Amino acid sequence: MAKFPIKIFNNTKQIKGRRLVIPDIHGCSFTLRALIQKINLTKEDILFFLGDYIDKGIDSKGVIDEILQLQFEGYKIFTLKGNHEQTLLESIEEYPENPLIFHRAYKLEKLLNAKGEFQEKYHIFLKNLYYYFELEDYLLVHAGFDFDAEEPFKDYDAMLWMRDVFYDKKIAKFKTIIFGHQPTTLINITNSIENNSPLICLDNGAVFYDFENKGFGHLICFDLDTKKIIIQKNLEQKRLESNLI
Repeated sequence: MAKFPIKIFNNTKQIKGRRLVIPDIHGCSFTLRALIQKINLTKEDILFFLGDYIDKGIDSKGVIDEILQLQFEGYKIFTLKGNHEQTLLESIEEYPENPLIFHRAYKLEKLLNAKGEFQEKYHIFLKNLYYYFELEDYLLVHAGFDFDAEEPFKDYDAMLWMRDVFYDKKIAKFKTIIFGHQPTTLINITNSIENNSPLICLDNGAVFYDFENKGFGHLICFDLDTKKIIIQKNLEQKRLESNLI
């Protein structure tokens, strides 16, 4: 668990820049870089990531490297943990000599050193991920909150794995919950935003480039203030075809 599993922001609405959110990336580093360029990120903006940076796609290392580079360059980047990061962390800690024991299908070998050990900078990145962010008007989480739990804001498993997401306005302090984890069609995402739903899932299944005609296969950036989305279609297949790995 991160040393500080949550982070509360009290003055994000006073910043000069935008408050932006990007959901599940799943190893789509080319697509992420294209989206970052498209949104024209500035150092006055705050960019929140909702977790699931790794697995499924072809370049999990590239995704983490991009985020670390943005942080190094002084951009305001804040990162949540997804269930895929949690399972990898558990593997690293339980099987340090074989950290990818349950992730062999996900092309994570580039995260290892020459000895086959997990590289320290990536381990630190995983360990420092948060479970949720509380803003003045939003709650950001990977999967959701279990409002039936005795202490919903300490039920960390639900924050990573929950599927049947529901809303309790009093416990949520009337704040809109922004989450990912469940691939959702573009039309359903835009409808939830336009209808001012208290629950907005932003995960469009960015890794599923072959399902674009079914409304999936895009990486989304959501502006918390204008409530506009910027959409980047998956570029990883084009990358594979061009051998740009």
